[in-house]
Amino acid sequence: MREHKRNEVLENEKRRIEGDVGPKVVDFVFREMQVDAEWSTRDERGFTWWGHHLAQRVWADPVFVEDGEEIVRAHAEADVLRNVPDDPKTTQALGVLNTGASLSGFVWETSSKKIMLRSSAFFHAENFHWLSKLFLSTVAIQAAEAHRYSTALARLFNAEPDESAHPRNGPRPDADEMLDVIPMFLQQGTTRAALTADEFQSAIPTSGGPWVMANADQNGLTAEFPFPGCMPPTALLTVRNDQCHPILGRGLLILLRLPVTCDTADAEIVCAKLNAAEAKEPTRCHFMGAWCTDSGEDLFQIGVMLTGVPVPARNTGAGLTFCSFLPSALYQDGLLSVIIYGMAHRARWANEYLSSKEGMPELFGRRDPAAYNEQVEAHSSRITRFLKLAAQQRQKKPN
Repeated sequence: MREHKRNEVLENEKRRIEGDVGPKVVDFVFREMQVDAEWSTRDERGFTWWGHHLAQRVWADPVFVEDGEEIVRAHAEADVLRNVPDDPKTTQALGVLNTGASLSGFVWETSSKKIMLRSSAFFHAENFHWLSKLFLSTVAIQAAEAHRYSTALARLFNAEPDESAHPRNGPRPDADEMLDVIPMFLQQGTTRAALTADEFQSAIPTSGGPWVMANADQNGLTAEFPFPGCMPPTALLTVRNDQCHPILGRGLLILLRLPVTCDTADAEIVCAKLNAAEAKEPTRCHFMGAWCTDSGEDLFQIGVMLTGVPVPARNTGAGLTFCSFLPSALYQDGLLSVIIYGMAHRARWANEYLSSKEGMPELFGRRDPAAYNEQVEAHSSRITRFLKLAAQQRQKKPN
């Protein structure tokens, strides 16, 4: 009876989706996570709850209109550490720690001396039904990760777990069952099949995409997006289905590598700034993952540092990579195409941000706003000429 009633609520909600979906996102997450009123506070556009000794906030920004569509950005933020030292070791540890990012990123707020797990997603009426399910799992995994990691990370960062209590009911004595969600994803990740070569290929049609070039095989896909001002002038996206997350099991490892190499210390600072900026700026791409330093090693070989051991030594040069991991249990038909287009947006935003005064123009220089479109047009023209030449060559072949 309870399950029937829940399905009825979801069907009624599906018929009503229109306009400002912010309160609907908040209601959906609150209801589906079965958050206890006793251990939460809430208003129309958000709530805070205590799964145990750490608080997590979920909220929706005011609606904005773009191309005639009402869009809302929803956020999830879980407390992890407080009194984080402002020194180079913090940015160094963050740069490596985020190489194990799944659907949230560790973000350092220097003003409050706190490190939090952050995620966000852009909602509208058309994507509410599939995105709300992904966002729900993102919120649940984030809460579980925060409680799982905070004690070990406090030792690593020489900080304190950012523990707090409900304003009226005090500390929560027992952990909510929702914090045990990670083993469920790990179990499903050991049995569910990865995507097939056909599914990867169908996500990158031969024309009309935001990439300069792309290809796929049975293990994943690669795509290059314009990134003017660097050499090579493209950012590289790789999506691989042959990797296992150390906590969540099998799934899709998603990496966007920028064509930028700089001193390791500078790269660590840039990654921290990129994560803080993505959490706040209107990037138009879902913030599910994190920017991290990449010295050319397989990122997952570094792993998640949760044992309090010293940060591994890095090479003198490092790249900038956005890392995300989608557990197999969360994959939905068509989601891979959404990921690809989102990463194309992220590459363009990063190109503009790094050269802006808020970024690090002393390292990356200024960008002409028209350079991005000019590069896209140049590559499109080159590809068109190549395809035309290939067609002419095929016509010359004997039958």
